[in-house]
Amino acid sequence: MDHIVVLTIDFGDDGVVVAATRTEQCQVHSLTLIRQRSDTDRTRSPAEVIFDGIDQVTVASARLSNVLAPPDDLVLTHPQHWTPAQVQTLHEGADAAGFPDSRVHVHPKPFIAAPRS
Repeated sequence: MDHIVVLTIDFGDDGVVVAATRTEQCQVHSLTLIRQRSDTDRTRSPAEVIFDGIDQVTVASARLSNVLAPPDDLVLTHPQHWTPAQVQTLHEGADAAGFPDSRVHVHPKPFIAAPRS
């Protein structure tokens, strides 16, 4: 494999942030996406957001290598307070997009603690 492409979608209460990186020969490139952040994504299902992200990262990666290929891994993050049912919608969206569980990584966003005084 010449490169690895990772799509990261950060689901939050205030919208969705999509980012992608491509690692090639020990160099990491940030891929330029058309829509990186959208408050309207709150009204779209996780499957729709994931499909859109996959389309965007596939095109962005193709611009670099002239090869149209989907991302190798999918990283989905969510607020820590999400219920198991909400987290399950991310798994279902990834499954609907054709990603096997072995290539999908779903994690809560890290909680940043305030410094002690």
